[in-house]
Amino acid sequence: MTSSQKRTLLILGQVWPEPTTTAAGEHMMQLIHSFRKANYKIHFASSAVQTKHSQDLSAFGVKTIRVEINDSDFDTMIGELQPDIVIFDRFMVEEQFSWRVAEHSPKSIRILNTEDLHSLRKARRDALAANLECTISFWLRQKDTLRELASILRCDLSLILSKTEVKWLQEAGIIPDYLLFYLPFMLDNITDYNTNSYINYERRNNFIFVGQGKHAPNEDAVRFLKADIWPLIRQKLPEASLSIYGDGYAPKIQELHDPASGFLLCGWKARLQDVMAKSRINLVPLRYGSGLKGKVISATAAGTPSMMTVVGAEGIIPATGFDTCLADTPEEFAAKAVALYTDEAGWIDAQTAMKDIYNTEFDQAIHHDRLHKQLKILLSSVEAMRQRNIVGRMLQHQSLNSQKYMSKWIEVKNKIGKSGVIS
Repeated sequence: MTSSQKRTLLILGQVWPEPTTTAAGEHMMQLIHSFRKANYKIHFASSAVQTKHSQDLSAFGVKTIRVEINDSDFDTMIGELQPDIVIFDRFMVEEQFSWRVAEHSPKSIRILNTEDLHSLRKARRDALAANLECTISFWLRQKDTLRELASILRCDLSLILSKTEVKWLQEAGIIPDYLLFYLPFMLDNITDYNTNSYINYERRNNFIFVGQGKHAPNEDAVRFLKADIWPLIRQKLPEASLSIYGDGYAPKIQELHDPASGFLLCGWKARLQDVMAKSRINLVPLRYGSGLKGKVISATAAGTPSMMTVVGAEGIIPATGFDTCLADTPEEFAAKAVALYTDEAGWIDAQTAMKDIYNTEFDQAIHHDRLHKQLKILLSSVEAMRQRNIVGRMLQHQSLNSQKYMSKWIEVKNKIGKSGVIS
């Protein structure tokens, strides 16, 4: 390849990116911007239906492709495109399409973008429901964990959003370090220009919670707030209100709307940062989840300190050293939220500390350079690395052969269902 030729990237998305509604959508757009900066020709394909919040990728020079699951038309497309790199957005997409990529474009680098460890989020949910601790051994006993680990092992590289999740994967003891690449949010630094425009403590009022209602941890957090945390806060701050922003909440959650107690379900807000920048405290009482919490990142960018559970803060701030912003029990969470709300000096300290972490951990330029330096190495040595990954080769041979024949069977079945005969 000459220096004038562009490399080609194909992203296979579980959904079309929605950067205004989900942290995963924002992270995907950060990836796309990074590959554009690196001069890649980018194609984005998905079998999902676009929504009113889906990003218009054509505005960024990205060619979009509609693909179907269990359809050999994909084989023709990938065979003609022969991309240098294929990114599978989440392990379910890798299961569906990886064998087709390996068969029809074998030289393509196969990368898994985990977004977050789905299996860890589900394991934590199940552990919470059973009143158990989610340990490494508990996580490893789950079926989805085996699926996600197998997907990581089959790929040439996996992008891991959180240092916490890198540690979980390393402690599992079966994933070689060279298959894991820590890639958090890639953000422009918060500068003096940004901070000079912040609304100060005295002019800010009330609490905010942000979260897409279709994301189960957010629904659980709203219930937790309503039943256990907000009544304790209102006892100390009877004039305060909590505004909850995000669409997709089920009717049973919308029924929690209660102006008399200051508990407000506000729905979708197009310019959420404007509201965030006027709020004094961002509440993040997540009891389970994984990855990085976009709500914490957005609040930090707006100069709004967050009161978080350990799960809400993980991968962003340390579990120690930020005691004023961390609590897991309702009583401690509410007490610390009230203290942070009423203590201007402590509020300013939290705002400053979060800004420093934001600039240190999520620097766009640093992570862009790290990513493309790693990809350069991988593009020049992928065959040697695949030979090292014996378990991955075994899984590629066994599990994806079963996926392949199941997919072909479904494809034939679908054709029979449409026509009544096999063509």
